[in-house]
Amino acid sequence: MVGGGASTVAYTPFEAPPFYLAKGAMLVLAGLAVGFVAHQLKRRVGNAWRTMQERERIVSAFGQQVSPAIVEELIKRGPGPENRRAYICIMFMDIRDFTPKVEHMPPEQVVAFQNAVFGAAIEAVNRHNGLINQFLGDGFMATFGAPLSTGEECRNAVAAAHELIERVAALSAAGSIPHTRIGIGLHTGEAVTGNIGSAQRKQYSITGIVVILAARIEQLNKAYDSQLLASAEVVKAAGDLAKDAVPIGPVQVKGHDEPIEIYRLA
Repeated sequence: MVGGGASTVAYTPFEAPPFYLAKGAMLVLAGLAVGFVAHQLKRRVGNAWRTMQERERIVSAFGQQVSPAIVEELIKRGPGPENRRAYICIMFMDIRDFTPKVEHMPPEQVVAFQNAVFGAAIEAVNRHNGLINQFLGDGFMATFGAPLSTGEECRNAVAAAHELIERVAALSAAGSIPHTRIGIGLHTGEAVTGNIGSAQRKQYSITGIVVILAARIEQLNKAYDSQLLASAEVVKAAGDLAKDAVPIGPVQVKGHDEPIEIYRLA
């Protein structure tokens, strides 16, 4: 087109110079790239959100005492059955003479005392693939083998128990806590594990005679002036970690018809 001013030439897509064709192609490719990146970001954000929700669900179910390693493994495995049978090792721990020790302490000092012992307990149990199910005043119950099994539940429990005894002794020697001895009882067997409760509130629970007997064994520490007692089943499964176990003999425990073979490990 010719006129008195500047001329403008209109091209069809097939008549345009290579520069314009290349520019158009680049714009198309850029648009595709932006779309692909946006899709990937959306997918990753969605995955991150689902992972965060799953992490919160696991912590809610098992409590804040569950180790990061267990959380990550449960996320990888995905949701499992609500209830299942599992071969586990149960640990009960109690702070000896707790009431006389704290009778004249201010509440803040009592809490600091408990936190020091329980903090050491959490680290020891977590390090050996266990889970503290619940704190019980001046003690706790821990599980090895549920929700995840390593195949070395008793070895892990014995190792955690020895580490905890050493750490409490170190805290006492350093003056971080009053002179303190603890009592630990270990027993192993089959139990039913899973969540119990309602849709509003659920709690991860371990149900079985193994739990009751582990608690009874822990209580025997008072009678034998010991810090770590375990059943014969635990000692056998722990192998070399229990090589120094001293047999106490068949012991009748409350609520159980047959005597239980008990060993002293510390």
